[in-house]
Amino acid sequence: MKIRKISMKVLLSVAILLAVANYSIISCRKNAVKAQSGDTAPAQVKHPEWSKNLSICEVNVRIAKAIEKYLLKNDSLYPADAYRMNFITNQDENSWNETDFERPGECVEAFFVLTVSVPEMPLVYSGQESAMKKELLFFEKDLIYWGNYKMAGFYKTNLGNKKTNPALFNGSEGGNLTRVNTTAGGDKIFAILREKGNNRVFTVVNLSSAPLVADIQGKAFSGDYTELISSEKTTLKAGAKILMPAWGYKVFFK
Repeated sequence: MKIRKISMKVLLSVAILLAVANYSIISCRKNAVKAQSGDTAPAQVKHPEWSKNLSICEVNVRIAKAIEKYLLKNDSLYPADAYRMNFITNQDENSWNETDFERPGECVEAFFVLTVSVPEMPLVYSGQESAMKKELLFFEKDLIYWGNYKMAGFYKTNLGNKKTNPALFNGSEGGNLTRVNTTAGGDKIFAILREKGNNRVFTVVNLSSAPLVADIQGKAFSGDYTELISSEKTTLKAGAKILMPAWGYKVFFK
């Protein structure tokens, strides 16, 4: 008799959970139909400020300031050992706001380099390593065409540096971030330095659609480095000038 009562309670609980889940699914589907018919996206879809910043990459004159403001705000809201996540796309952005090759477009690589370089945890969404240009269905099964994994090397290189260089570790295990000012290019150039012990990562990104020369100020970044993408050894000194292609990036590490 006792076992029977317990079983009835379990069955009742399961029935309630199924009813709630079914109601949630129906509500989501109704919202999806509204969104696809021209109304606003479902209320559940949130757009973190990082993702918003990359969505306005054509307004390049304001991007660097917006990113710095976002990072400073995050530092004031969370403790040093907090693991926060940044992304250039995810399931919501892909389905409701186009793919990362349509939304940020030409600056997709530059923003992922920044995503890996700042003191937060990067997300890689399904299909990014194949340069997927398909908006996946949100509520139905959909297929990803992987092809030849066009972007796999790019992600492997950048994430490998984050995994092995303590300056880029997450939370309090990683290095503090210092914004390095530049003269040429103004706030179209975003340069940051992270240090942990003898480990350093100095990232310079051109957030504009035109080639620029980054005239680096100060000497905090000075030292011997290896450039991540080219594997070239280089020595950076005070007043260094770095030629940056449109939406270009350089990641120097040691």
